Amino acid sequence: MPNWLPSALFTLTVGVIGFFLKRTLSSFEAKMGEQREDFHAEMESVRNDFRASMDTLGHRVGKLEDTIAEMPYKYTLKEDFIRSMSTVDKKLDMILDNQRGRSDA
Repeated sequence: MPNWLPSALFTLTVGVIGFFLKRTLSSFEAKMGEQREDFHAEMESVRNDFRASMDTLGHRVGKLEDTIAEMPYKYTLKEDFIRSMSTVDKKLDMILDNQRGRSDA
């Protein structure tokens, strides 16, 4: 066996291993790049959906605030209703008392 054959086989083996490692690494990097692009596209989609939902939420909050601001003009509180009805009852009692006073006389 020639003296140079083991070193040539070792060099050839290292070269083949290096070639396959480089090809595997290149393939891995390409796949990772594709996954990264898919991830960024998906994240952009999620961001757009989130922005749209926040805009809708902001619109709903504004509408709710407007409704709350209009409530005192559209609705009567229970305490206010009772207070006003007691005033009406007092006035009716005064009218009835006046009529009874006239009919008695």
